[in-house]
Amino acid sequence: MIRKTAFLLVLITFWACTPVPHKPKAKTADKPNIILIMADDMGYSDPGFLGGDIATPYLDSLAKTGVVMLHFYNNAKCYPSRASLLTGLYPHRTGLGRSILHLNEPKGKNGPFQGWLSHTTPTIAELLKKEGYRCYISGKWHVGEKKEDWPLQRGFDRYFGLVSGASSYFELLPQPPSSKRIRQMLLDNKHFIPPDSGFYMTDAISDFAIRCIRENPVDTPFFLYVAYTAPHWPLHALEKDMENYKGKFDMGWDSARKARIKHIQQKAYFPKDAPLPQKPISVTDWDAVENKEEWSRRMEVYAAMVNRMDQGIGRIWKAIQQLPDPENTIIVFLSDNGPSAENIEHRQQHTEGIAVGLPGSYRAYNEPWAYVSNAPYQNYKLTLNEGGLKTPLLLYWPVQIKSPKILEASGHIIDLVPTLLSAIGMENPGLEFDGKSLLTLIQGKHFDLQDRPIFWEYNGHKAMLQGDYKILKPQNTDKWQVYNLQEDPCETKDIADTEGNKMVEMIKLYEEWEGQVMWSLMDTSQKISRP
Repeated sequence: MIRKTAFLLVLITFWACTPVPHKPKAKTADKPNIILIMADDMGYSDPGFLGGDIATPYLDSLAKTGVVMLHFYNNAKCYPSRASLLTGLYPHRTGLGRSILHLNEPKGKNGPFQGWLSHTTPTIAELLKKEGYRCYISGKWHVGEKKEDWPLQRGFDRYFGLVSGASSYFELLPQPPSSKRIRQMLLDNKHFIPPDSGFYMTDAISDFAIRCIRENPVDTPFFLYVAYTAPHWPLHALEKDMENYKGKFDMGWDSARKARIKHIQQKAYFPKDAPLPQKPISVTDWDAVENKEEWSRRMEVYAAMVNRMDQGIGRIWKAIQQLPDPENTIIVFLSDNGPSAENIEHRQQHTEGIAVGLPGSYRAYNEPWAYVSNAPYQNYKLTLNEGGLKTPLLLYWPVQIKSPKILEASGHIIDLVPTLLSAIGMENPGLEFDGKSLLTLIQGKHFDLQDRPIFWEYNGHKAMLQGDYKILKPQNTDKWQVYNLQEDPCETKDIADTEGNKMVEMIKLYEEWEGQVMWSLMDTSQKISRP
């Protein structure tokens, strides 16, 4: 593909700088605009409003006037979470229960592990278009690599971003020779190659999101899905942002985690008397680390990436303020899973001698710093412990939310589609969702879903939550674990021996779900018709 560098440099500048005038008239429809913002691999305690040590002033500001759900669950992995976010269904019912089909692989049979978002399952964009919405996406797609599965074929009107999983923040990297994957970026339905200089992925995602807001017809409601790749590895940041965190984490991961837990407890977001998990034996004591400077820099870069995303959210918020009715805008913020403890050295894409964070580097912050990001919980992305699948949800909607709220109730990413449809008055779209609307809870009214079961399966890991109780069976094991999260929120004590009846009752429900939902996409598609 020919690089049209000069043209692309102009294009990036055009997104960021070109003003679009607004007519001074109100939107004819009273339906709210919706902005759904997703971070990638951001841990539970990373944002400032949860007690973290990373500056997120714009998210903090939204939290001070909105709703924060402390116990909001995802699917512990990128594409299963995105599939649920777009459909209101468990990922197996969308075809993305376990893996993503690569671009150069042929499609096989339809089913829960087919590897692309099923076309029998409507996306929220396809549903909202029936209500007169314009629909946009800026950022990471990662629910279908082939053209027929791209965003514009799934209800969106405009798209810019990374179709694939991780890539450099400065360029579109080729995959290592051993990989079957092919990285793709798009502008609408055309392949996009970043310019040779002046490109940073997080800023480009923010820029295009802002342009969609500015260009949207003033009398038409819009849905904007902003899917940041930050702070997913590789660790890449801008020099001016990294400078702000120089020396910030020199105390090391042991002290940083303790400080975060203390802050969360001071905010009364986590009980002071709750048992805390033991430190993993795989995390070296900071005092014993030899190359402290390099390890500190990894967290400095990670923090700079989160902060840059927050800056972009601030610019998006400022663009909203230029709309005729800015307060009738719903903003939702969440992460797709817990922090990543992955070591990516085996990819062999790092250029020796290049400092972490700069173009040419290719590093992750690894388990020791993920251990900080998931505070106070244990375990990480790809697992079904609380540290892998719980991150906070922030919801801002001034028209309906008159005072800030901190909610202890549990929600799940499958709840977002029915919640947003309820918010616009689309109560009965003729579909059977796995999720439930949280609107009455968010509005401070009666909520009766706390005893509903919530289920997970990923790569052989299995789990279920019902009320205070959670059962968990890690992959390659036959024994179920049982935890009372009210008394033991960090899953430190398996009570299977004393809660045998409860465990049997919950396992039965899990196996019924597994038989009815997980193994058959074709059966459920008969109930879920595309509009």
